[in-house]
Amino acid sequence: MSESQIGSNLNDEELSIEIAKLAEDLFAEDVKVLNIKKISTVADYIILMTGNSSTQVKSLSSKIDKEVRSERSRIGMEGRNDNADWVLLDYGTVVVHIFDSTARLYYNLDELWKGNLVVWEEIKKGNVVKKS
Repeated sequence: MSESQIGSNLNDEELSIEIAKLAEDLFAEDVKVLNIKKISTVADYIILMTGNSSTQVKSLSSKIDKEVRSERSRIGMEGRNDNADWVLLDYGTVVVHIFDSTARLYYNLDELWKGNLVVWEEIKKGNVVKKS
């Protein structure tokens, strides 16, 4: 996806998975797509990922936003703290959370959303992709 932008006319799940694949291509770690539409009025899908440094977190957010903006306008604001340890990209029904490893552990959104349908995640052993 480095030369072309994420395709148009994707449904929310397809867009979420394409964002996750792009994140992996950009070396994000522990990438997950969760379907939260049955329990949330804020979004239908959330994507969680980890960058190795604040520089990578910033780079991931910039590159993902550039690719997705061709598909959808960012509806909400981009949340970013001064340290760039957590960036949030809000595309309405799809929300992307990009953390550094410390912030991912601290905010522990994986635990908060535990039990929700994991649509896509990287399985580290053998780097196999699983889609439920």
